[in-house]
Amino acid sequence: MILLSLLSAVLSHNMSSAVGALSGLVAGAAVLLLLPDVRKLLFYQAMVLIGIGALLMLLADQSSDSISWLESLSRNTTLLSMVVAVGLLRLVMFDFVDPHSPLPIGKQAYAKTLAAVTLFGSIINISGPILIADRLTANKKLDLFTSSGITRTFCACSAWSPFFGGMAVALLYTETAHLPSLMMYGLPFTLASLCVVYWVGVIRHSSEVQSFQGYPLGLQSLAAPVVLSLMVLFGYWQYPQLSILVVITAASIILPVVYLSFRKGLSSMFGSFRQHIDTEFCKSQNELLLFMAAGVLASGLSNYLSSVGISLPVQAFGAREAAMLLAAMIVVAAMGIHPVIQIAVLTPLLQPLTPPANLLAMVYLFSWALGTCGSPLSGTHLVVQGRYGVSAWQAAVRNWPYVAMMYWIAVAILYWVSLSSTFL
Repeated sequence: MILLSLLSAVLSHNMSSAVGALSGLVAGAAVLLLLPDVRKLLFYQAMVLIGIGALLMLLADQSSDSISWLESLSRNTTLLSMVVAVGLLRLVMFDFVDPHSPLPIGKQAYAKTLAAVTLFGSIINISGPILIADRLTANKKLDLFTSSGITRTFCACSAWSPFFGGMAVALLYTETAHLPSLMMYGLPFTLASLCVVYWVGVIRHSSEVQSFQGYPLGLQSLAAPVVLSLMVLFGYWQYPQLSILVVITAASIILPVVYLSFRKGLSSMFGSFRQHIDTEFCKSQNELLLFMAAGVLASGLSNYLSSVGISLPVQAFGAREAAMLLAAMIVVAAMGIHPVIQIAVLTPLLQPLTPPANLLAMVYLFSWALGTCGSPLSGTHLVVQGRYGVSAWQAAVRNWPYVAMMYWIAVAILYWVSLSSTFL
C-alpha cells in the first residue's frame, strides 16, 4: 500500500486528480494497518490533530460546498512519498561503506566525521547519520558527545538540502518559493553550524576530541551522494514543470534501480527492492501518521479560516516579524510540537499578509533545523535513543545552548533574505 501510494503520488502530477486521491486513500489504509506499531505519544497527538482538523472542516462545511474531504488525506502524500523513497538509497550506500576499514582518531577524524554527516545527511537524510553512527558503534556504545555532534550537524542540513522533509514542507506551503535561492540562503547556515559544532568541541571538550574515533571518509564513499545530487539538479533543470518533490522521489528510485541492475543483475535488484519494501517501508509508520494528521489539520484550518475570515493583528511580514516567529516556533518545538504541525497551522493565518515566499520558507527551514535539534520528541532524537540508547531528553537539553547560538545566525540570514526580497 505504501508503494502504491508512492507511485500514485508521483503519477498524479501528469494524470488525473483521481490518481492523487488514490494515493491518499491507500496511504490512509496503510496507516490504519500500522497503528499498533506507532509510538503511543505520537498516536495520541495525531488523533487530536485529526480530530481538530475534522471538526474545523465540519464547521466550515456549513458555509461552503467546495470542501473536499478526500483532499485532506492526499494533501501531504507527495511529501510522504519523498520521505519513503529516500530510504531506498540505503540499497546503494551499503556498497560504498567498508565495514572493515580502520577508524581514524583525533581532531581531524572529528572534523571528517562532522563533514561526512553533513554530506551524507544532506543527500540521504536520516540514513546518512545512521550509516555513520553504525560504523562508529561497531565496537563501542555511542556516547553523548558523539551523538550531540551528529544530531546538531545533521539537523542543520535541513536548512539547505532539497532532500529533507523540511525543504519539502517549505516548498509545499509557500508554493512560490525559489528552490535555488533557498539553498543559497540555507547553505551558509549549515556551514556555520559545522564550524560551530567543531570549534565548540575542540575548545570545550578537547579531551573527547583528541581521543575521538571518527568515520573513515573517502572519495569512494562520496560517489552515490554526488551522483544523486547531479540527477536531482539535472531533473529540476530539465523538467521545471515538475514538483521538486517528484524529481527527488524519481531520482531516489532510479539510482538504486540502475546501479543494482548493472552491478548485480535484474534478479538481485528485484530481490533487494522486495526485501526493502517488505521490511523498511513499514518502519515509516510514525512519519506517515504525523504527516497525514498534519495534512488533515491544515485542510481543516485552511477551510475554516476561509469561511469565517479570521486574520492576524499584523499588517506586514518582514525580517523583524520573521525573527520573532522563528523564536516562537523553536520554543514550541522544544515543548514537543513538531515544526511540520506548526507550519500547517501558521500558513493559513499568514496568507492574508502575503509574506515574501522566500522569507517565510527560510523561517520554516530554520525552525525545522533548530526546532528538531532542541526537541526531545523529534524523529532525530527518537531514532538515536531507540537505536543507540542515548536519552532523547538529555540530548535535546544539551543542544539548547547550541540552538540559542545558531538562532542569531539564522536571524542575520533572515535580514539578508528580507533585503534581497526588497531589491530584487
